[in-house]
Amino acid sequence: ILVYDYWPPRDIDVAKLYGTKDYGELQKIADAIIKQTGATTNEKTATFSIHPKEIFATDEFYRKVVGVMKGLGYSIRSKSDAETVKEFFSLATAGKSDEEIRIAMQKKGWDFYVSKSPLAINISPFPMNKAFGIAYAAAKIHNCNLENVVAIADDQGDIPLFDIVG
Repeated sequence: ILVYDYWPPRDIDVAKLYGTKDYGELQKIADAIIKQTGATTNEKTATFSIHPKEIFATDEFYRKVVGVMKGLGYSIRSKSDAETVKEFFSLATAGKSDEEIRIAMQKKGWDFYVSKSPLAINISPFPMNKAFGIAYAAAKIHNCNLENVVAIADDQGDIPLFDIVG
């Protein structure tokens, strides 16, 4: 779930599992953002990291990316809120199927997370971010409580992890 190199997009259909839009269009979205912001891209399966040509991803660059996403008709969530992740975790630990979880998360109405780090803008389909990945792994794979999970991070985009782990 968390290591891009071991998660080929053909193995997990993100759109079928959690999506509210056709995430097969993600490359077109990235292309539009790259064209309008003058960025470069490094595709990592279902998540894109958009890198400005300058050294740092500024707030202005972030606003441009979010503007392009909204202009393409997508609902953007700028950060992961702990309550939504905990609701997701609660559904997973209650034995709800992935389809039931998807339907519950779909009701939130968000299409993508767009987060900013010093060097990139990261775009991932809602709810696919590290906080949700940890919650899913803890509930479905390891059957443990979030208070028993430790997070180590190296980027601003990882901050939501600290809101949910013990």
